[in-house]
Amino acid sequence: MSGCTVQRLEAPGLTFLKVSGTVDETFSASQLSGQIRADTILHLGKVSRFSSFGVREWVRLMKDLQGRVKHCILVECSPAVVNQLNVVVDFAAGAHVKSVQLPYACQNCELDKLVTVDVDAQRSELLAGTLPQVSCPQCHNPMVFDDLPGSYLAFLRDAAAPESGSPMARFIASFEQAAPKLGDMDALPAAAGASPAPPSVPPPPAVDPTVPPPGMAAPGGGMKWAALAVVAVVVVGGGLYAWSRSRVEVTPPPPPPPVVDNTPKQPPPPPPRRKMSGEESLKLQTLLAAKRFSDAEDFIKKMEPTWEEGTTADTRSSVAVARNQASNEEIQLAQKARQAGKIDEANEHLDRASAYAASETDTTLFERAQLARRAGNCPGVLAHVEALTQQFPSSLFIKKATDYKRICMSQPAIGPQELTRAMKARQADIETCLKTPIGAEHAATDIELAWSINTTGSVTAASCLTPALAKENICQCLTEQVRQMHFTEKPGITARRAIYKFTPISG
Repeated sequence: MSGCTVQRLEAPGLTFLKVSGTVDETFSASQLSGQIRADTILHLGKVSRFSSFGVREWVRLMKDLQGRVKHCILVECSPAVVNQLNVVVDFAAGAHVKSVQLPYACQNCELDKLVTVDVDAQRSELLAGTLPQVSCPQCHNPMVFDDLPGSYLAFLRDAAAPESGSPMARFIASFEQAAPKLGDMDALPAAAGASPAPPSVPPPPAVDPTVPPPGMAAPGGGMKWAALAVVAVVVVGGGLYAWSRSRVEVTPPPPPPPVVDNTPKQPPPPPPRRKMSGEESLKLQTLLAAKRFSDAEDFIKKMEPTWEEGTTADTRSSVAVARNQASNEEIQLAQKARQAGKIDEANEHLDRASAYAASETDTTLFERAQLARRAGNCPGVLAHVEALTQQFPSSLFIKKATDYKRICMSQPAIGPQELTRAMKARQADIETCLKTPIGAEHAATDIELAWSINTTGSVTAASCLTPALAKENICQCLTEQVRQMHFTEKPGITARRAIYKFTPISG
């Protein structure tokens, strides 16, 4: 017998499918697809797992529906479904995800709970990491979200709510919260031993397609279609069984009040550590292939308590290797762009290389120095060489970088009198910059700036040579003032340099 059960309700213009259990090798996309001929709502709240075969068959089904039905929406997507939405391309294949289940856990009584959320109505909050507040039904303490919001809801970043007035929006409005209460269908007989289907099934009564089927909330409130003759087909292990009956909504009795147990509970022993599962490996490899390294590291951190130590070490090593490979690829692209004279494009590749490596490396700093040299930006050369020397004193690039610095320093220097005269013209603004607050650890640090002057006396480039403060407001303020200085025109000298140390003003 298959681990997957598919139940179907039909009304004119609408097919509702409820999928339960494990979608595995006995799930037949072609067999199920042949039973669907109308707009479709897929209820996936009871899907517990997908095998690799089941994923392939599911994608086949969704791609087939994409070409044959106008509208298909997914509701009550279980955590197993959400995981596949995040890692498998074309898992939804054009279908619209209307609602998903969020996993919560109570840290007090260890109760797990799934909470359904409408991702259209709360899309902006969910993308911002704001999740619904849930109380434990037993102890009434706040429950915590049992996953990483950024990773669990990552698929929302690539999807959008239907535009107002679009055909999909009108379809959803007509069947809002289209998830019939199929609890009475769970007791259907299994395929083995089921009676043959009757030779004919009476057709369902005529239905107004703008009024939701049983269990679907009408826009104006209240329940309509309290009883409806429906035709349901159960697909279990490849067999098809049909029956006809009337379906009536029954209001269940209220639940009994919770029983408070004040007996101290001993925490259960932690489960034995294990190796990474196939699904976890697929998710990690998908994140690495998409260069979502931070999400991959968050995933490893979440799974670390359950994995063997060797597995955790291996996965972290895989992330480090993937980061390094992605960074090197961007550096190679930057080198090609530099050789072609595309300075801005090369800088963009270097920015991505640093982001993938999670920091500047000696290679990226040396490439930045070469870019500045190619652009004739000696202050930039000096700044990058200074950072390289301080952060990577044993780098193989130090000698060549020092040569670049020496060439820039060989330019004629501005005399002290001319430098004093140019700075005096902007003295008030410079003093304002020097009063900019900085951290106590840098209070006694002088700030060294370098700049170049062209034949007209204008400053062509300026950079902060103090790596620890290069990105601070005080350095940026001083650099802006230097760029507005003016020096004596020297028609016969194409470039001159100036280097000056500024001292911050405390208090």
